[in-house]
Amino acid sequence: VTVLLEKVMGETYVNKLRAICLLEADFNWLNKLIFVRRMMQLASSSDFIPEEIHSKKGSHCTKAMVSKVCFCDGSRILHNPAALGEEDFGECYDRTAHAPTSIGLQAWGIPVSACRLLFMALQTMQFCLRTGFGESKELFGGTVEEPFGGLGQGNTMAPPGFSALATLIINAYRRKGNGAKLTSAYTARLFVLAAIMFVDDTDLLHWASSPDTSDEDFIEEVQASSDDYGAFSQATGAILKPEKSSVYFMFYKFVNGRARLKKLSEFPPAIAQVPTKDGGTAPAHITIPQPDGSKVPIRTHDVTDATKMLGLHFAPCGYSSTHIESMKQKGLEWADRLQTRPLPKRDAWFSFDNQLFPAMSWGLVAVVMEPKKLEEMMCGLYFRLLPHLGVNRCITTPWRMLPEMYQGLGLPNFLVLSLASKISFLQCNWNFPGSTGDMLRFHYEAFLVEVGLYGNPFSWDYDKMGGLATKGTWFQNTWEMAWQLGIQVELHNQFHLQPVREGDSSLMRLFYDAGFTGKQVLEALNVVRRFKNVMHLSDLLLCDGRTIDWSFALSREYEPSVGHRF
Repeated sequence: VTVLLEKVMGETYVNKLRAICLLEADFNWLNKLIFVRRMMQLASSSDFIPEEIHSKKGSHCTKAMVSKVCFCDGSRILHNPAALGEEDFGECYDRTAHAPTSIGLQAWGIPVSACRLLFMALQTMQFCLRTGFGESKELFGGTVEEPFGGLGQGNTMAPPGFSALATLIINAYRRKGNGAKLTSAYTARLFVLAAIMFVDDTDLLHWASSPDTSDEDFIEEVQASSDDYGAFSQATGAILKPEKSSVYFMFYKFVNGRARLKKLSEFPPAIAQVPTKDGGTAPAHITIPQPDGSKVPIRTHDVTDATKMLGLHFAPCGYSSTHIESMKQKGLEWADRLQTRPLPKRDAWFSFDNQLFPAMSWGLVAVVMEPKKLEEMMCGLYFRLLPHLGVNRCITTPWRMLPEMYQGLGLPNFLVLSLASKISFLQCNWNFPGSTGDMLRFHYEAFLVEVGLYGNPFSWDYDKMGGLATKGTWFQNTWEMAWQLGIQVELHNQFHLQPVREGDSSLMRLFYDAGFTGKQVLEALNVVRRFKNVMHLSDLLLCDGRTIDWSFALSREYEPSVGHRF
């Protein structure tokens, strides 16, 4: 039986509905036993699942969100051209070809007999439609001569089967040399990450081999990688949907010695114009292949444009103001519904705690926002919501946030929740194997080298030293929130910036102790320090440890004694 369900409430067009297959119970149970329990347990224990795939046991979509944020933050700190290709599949379960899926399942230990049983049933199964008017009497389906394809949404083996198929695509894509080849800034750890994938939502990661790579050359590299990914996807029966695909390019220019992200108008000429949802047009710099052999251009977003993935409104430029506005809009819509149809205050509080709050707090771990602006936006929202909860809207902020045990309302403090979610995420993923731990380490080391301070970076006065870090990055935002709330955050000593030689010192600490305490002066000195690729006092001294090597000031080609990525 095939049931058509609404993806979005009120959208009843057939192409906007989701077809759910209600399979025979014993057949579905057998699929769950073989493919979900046994196969996925073997794949997990044998490390068959690529690190790029986050839709697996023990993972969560927040890991995909934060990995995406860390990748873009690393590019902004190191000023290395990068690109983020949002290339999603269309009807991923329904378009799956059985031959490559069988190869993927057998690679994960499934015997040929189990594959034959599964695909023979799917290819010759007969379906009927069920609507509000009953079930259709006419059946449709495949035959041995003309078999049906796809895995069927509602089939318990569809998610693990698609994971096995996606593994073939990712491994082949990476084997051709595609993906971001990242080197951590401090310890020079090298790792490759091809994509960030959660079911069919895919972000291809592209990293220029050199900061000096021209914009035109990098666009050609991204185009070649996109063609490879599209070809591998089509080989498995998938299709890249142009309306769900787009790309971000992070190109840099230097203004008065400081790196700035280029605007879309400063990019090389577009190859085409694509229509947008608002009736306008947008430039396109790359294309994606289609099954008929054609190539369709996809939209190039400006770095300030926010797109939605896994419920998070994300823009590579840093601050998550669009997502915060979306959070606030959910609260305003909830208040409008209560105003139209009031509820008893007890039911209103129940709805607030179990419906509105989970929706608003979704994705908070990946949100980067200045604490003052975050508090201002949330205070305005509470001013609107409190009357519907039976509370005077003019009640002061401390009484709003104070826990109920101290006679307060116990309303959520989103600043505290945001910092708590970030700290919890660090505790659960820091220094653990996997792409999420690697991306956190990559971003953190770039943050360390950028700030250039010994010891725990989060213990320094943010009001004085915060300007050394790039604004709107994940670790900078964590530092800012922790300092404002008076919370001490510290990683193990082995992850701190350490002196290279006995008696060594960080240059930024020496500048500060010498009286260069002004925020603008420190930032200017930090720009010069990073341009010269130096971080320690020993980087400027000869081997006697007492004499300054003046060539660092006279030569633009100065090479420090210790190599880091700046």
